[in-house]
Amino acid sequence: WTRVADANGAEVRLADHNLDLYTDPEDIISLIDENTSVVTLSHVEFSSGQRYNLRRFADAAHSVGAMLVVDATQSMGMVPIDAKSSGADVIVSSGYKWLRGTYGAAVAYISPSVCSGMYPGLLGFRSHDDIWDLRAERMTLPSDASRFEYTTIHFGAALGLAKAVDEICEIGIQEVWEHDLALADKVIEGANRLGLSIVSSITEEERSAIVSLRMPEGVSSEAIARRLQDEYSILVTSRAGLLRVSPHIDNSTEEVGMLFDALEKLLS
Repeated sequence: WTRVADANGAEVRLADHNLDLYTDPEDIISLIDENTSVVTLSHVEFSSGQRYNLRRFADAAHSVGAMLVVDATQSMGMVPIDAKSSGADVIVSSGYKWLRGTYGAAVAYISPSVCSGMYPGLLGFRSHDDIWDLRAERMTLPSDASRFEYTTIHFGAALGLAKAVDEICEIGIQEVWEHDLALADKVIEGANRLGLSIVSSITEEERSAIVSLRMPEGVSSEAIARRLQDEYSILVTSRAGLLRVSPHIDNSTEEVGMLFDALEKLLS
C-alpha cells in the first residue's frame, strides 16, 4: 500500500495499537473520511489473533465511497467467511496458512460490483478474454475476476490447495471453527494454570484460534519457541515478543496438554 500511495500521491493512515497489540476498531473507523479511497485490514491480526467485524468496516468504507480490501490470510480456513454478506469488495488470502495448502497458490474474491471497474496492475496473455487470440493490437479483458489471472499457473500448488480446501469443506468450516476455538479454550486454560498473561482478545466478537502469550519477565519467547521445537517437537512461533499458539484441525486436546507440560518444565 505504501508503494501504491507513493505512485499515486496518496496518504497512508495507520491506526495505533496498545502494548498488547490490540487496535480499537473505532480508531480505524475514525481515520475514514471523504478523502478515503481504500480501507484495508487483516481479518485476523497475525500477532494477537484479534478478529474484526468486516461488515462494520464495509459499511464505514462504503459510506464515503471507499472500498474495503481484506487480507484473510490468518482467518480463511479457520473462520467462516460469507464474502457477500461481509460487504467486503476484495478478500485475498495466501493458501499456506489456515487453508493448509502450499506456497505458490492463493485465493482472491472480488465483488462483482467492483470487478469490472478495477484495472489489473499486471497484464499478461492470460489477462485477455480469449487467451488464444494472439494478435498484439487487442486488449479485451474478461468482465469477471479472471482478468487478474495474468500469467501461467503453478498447477502443483493449485491442485494442492484445491485438495486442502476440499478437506476443510468435507469437515465443514463451522465444525473447523468450533474445533479450533475449543482448542484455543484449552490453551487459555493452560496459560492460566501456569500464570501466563494472555494477550489475545478472548471476547466472543473478537477472538480467534490464535492465542498469544506473554512470557515471564526475562524469558525470551523466541528462545522458548526454539526449545519447544528442538526438544519436544512442538511448533509454536514467536511474534512481537509473544509466544503465539495457533491450534487447528490437525491438533488435539492431548497435544495442547503436551504443550503446557513442556512449557511448565521449560519455565520452572
